[in-house]
Amino acid sequence: MLTDEQLRFECNVVLGKSEGPREELMKELLATMANNSSGKMGCSDINVDNQVISVDMDDKMMMEISATGGTSVHGLENPTIICAPLNGPVVLPFKVKGVSILASLSTNSFVTVVPSSIGDTFRLKTNPMASSQFLSILGCNVSVCAVVDEFTFFLGSIEICLNNTIVLTHESDLQISVQLVIDFLESAAWMRCSTRFADKTFVITDGGYTKTMFMEDQPDEI
Repeated sequence: MLTDEQLRFECNVVLGKSEGPREELMKELLATMANNSSGKMGCSDINVDNQVISVDMDDKMMMEISATGGTSVHGLENPTIICAPLNGPVVLPFKVKGVSILASLSTNSFVTVVPSSIGDTFRLKTNPMASSQFLSILGCNVSVCAVVDEFTFFLGSIEICLNNTIVLTHESDLQISVQLVIDFLESAAWMRCSTRFADKTFVITDGGYTKTMFMEDQPDEI
């Protein structure tokens, strides 16, 4: 999926070189990433509601990089463990109509969320929505009251416009800023986010295109 330029950039970061045939560079890049991986984490016993369940940490663990803290387990027969970053949620600075604000970043949701307070402050044009079929990361129904028309902002010097940004009917007290998610990440040609999970272990995510990897720290890239 990488262009030649992206491949050379990745190889320069990971391998320390960028010259050579494409096939050989790709092969060496994949081999190095596999060798640097912290390996399989295996199964762990988790106590949920006074019941001990076994969770496959390789297939059933998700990092929610917008979470403020803590770890939660969902489901008993087919449990999934959801973890927050060690150092708190991942945020990005960007500008809306010339005003700098912070937005949280999530790799597990599909549509960017704008709080109603942000929409009112910046006088964003919205279309009301009578019903919706969105589901949260936990499979719960999400009630959407409006869709924002052309939510436009600047990330550095890059102008980004998202066409399906939503406003929730019921907002959490923690939902005080924009949450940029998969639709935002897919607007980039290439994205990688390195998030500290434990002391020397980092979760590398790329917007869901490849399986989450536990590796040594890698540079953040969008």
